Amino acid sequence: MTLPHWRITCIFVDRDCRKMGLSFFALNGALELIIDLGGGVIESYPQDTQGKKVSNSFLYNGARHTFEKAGFSYEGHKGKNHCIMRKTI
Repeated sequence: MTLPHWRITCIFVDRDCRKMGLSFFALNGALELIIDLGGGVIESYPQDTQGKKVSNSFLYNGARHTFEKAGFSYEGHKGKNHCIMRKTI
């Protein structure tokens, strides 16, 4: 049996509410919903800031460290500034 495959493509946080940890909270909410639907392989393509300061307007899908904190593993580079993160639940 093949596991379902999920992609988290965008985590929007209003400008006035940024820097409060809401991206991590939203990511965990999405993971809980995926668990309720049977789990599977989850993939996302966050910004790989490589420790550099980046404008929040470019972090529409969060940052690599947010996904690492949620238990995702780094799978490789994608495009100019993004990476592939994956988790199986």
